[in-house]
Amino acid sequence: MTRYDGTYRQKIKLKRLLSKQFDKEYKRKRAL
Repeated sequence: MTRYDGTYRQKIKLKRLLSKQFDKEYKRKRAL
């Protein structure tokens, strides 16, 4: 239970990081 919870939280962190980076790229492309 605890181990699964930890991995779940890490996945959310990763997704947030990825979405942030994707947002940056998207805005850059829109600017061009």
